[in-house]
Parts: sequence; structure tokens; C-alpha cells
Amino acid sequence: LFNEPVTILWFGHSSNIDFLIQFLQVGFDDRDHIRLIVLSNEPGLNYFASCNLVSPAKIEFNLALWSLENMIEAAKIADLCIIPSDLKDVRKSGASSNRLITALALGLPTAADNLSSYQEFSQYYVDLRSENFKEILKNPLAYKGLVIEAQTNLIPRFNMNKIEKDWESFLTTST
Repeated sequence: LFNEPVTILWFGHSSNIDFLIQFLQVGFDDRDHIRLIVLSNEPGLNYFASCNLVSPAKIEFNLALWSLENMIEAAKIADLCIIPSDLKDVRKSGASSNRLITALALGLPTAADNLSSYQEFSQYYVDLRSENFKEILKNPLAYKGLVIEAQTNLIPRFNMNKIEKDWESFLTTST
């Protein structure tokens, strides 16, 4: 079962808050009613709280500091995660896939912009600018299969022990 209104998690550094604000202004329509949990550092939360956000959607906000504990707690009550960005922003051309991998590891169906670092994993998330985003908003549970598949096939690649072994293998074969 999912929440009414749908509860969406966004987490990130203050340098990504503008992408969230821009998306909230255009990514929803006047029939949408959502609860948004925003996790960021203190400058990000202050900036978000002080912006004059205008969105056609009815949005309830919950703001909290970004920490591992808060992310886990927020993921327990969220229905999905969004990761808006700007594909034309040069700074995002080198962005890692960390937030996408984290969202999926937390067990959340995820809608994200198609950054180049995300494209390898495109089968596990919904394009934030597509009609599928409207579908995931209506029924996040329909996308749980993608999350389970990601947790089975993708997330183990990012396990700490696996990464340590990969580095060890790389360093011993490159010398």
C-alpha cells in the first residue's frame, strides 16, 4: 500500500537544490497532491525554505538534515524517490550514479533525469520527464519490481567488500 498523498523523497547536497525547485515548478500538474521529504545540508534546507516556490501541485513539505539515519527513516515512509537534474548543466556531466544507487538500495522506486552516469542503469528507474513519471505517481507499487531487480542484480556491485576486492585486483594487476 502507498501513502495518500504519495510521499516522495529527495535527498542531496545544497548544490542540487535548484534542480529540485525547478522540477517542482514544472514537473507536476494541478491535480497532483504530494508530500515531499527534503533531506539536505543546512545551507540547502535554509535556501529551500526561503525560496518562493510556485508549483501547480498541492505539496506538503517535510525538511530534515541529510544523514544516514534520516535517509533510512525517510525511506521507510516514502513511496518513491526523485532525482531531478539539468542535462544541459556542464557541472552534471561528471556526476556519479551514487544518488541513484542509494535510492534503489533504500528500496525506493525512483524517477530521475537521464544523466549520462545513470544510463547504464536505465532499466531500473523511470525517466522523470516522461509519461512514466505520471504513472509512478499514480501507483508507485507497480514499480517495486524494478527495485527488487536492481537490489538483486545491481546493488551487489556496489557492496563495500566487492569494491575493495575490485581495487585490490586493479592495483595488483596494474603494477
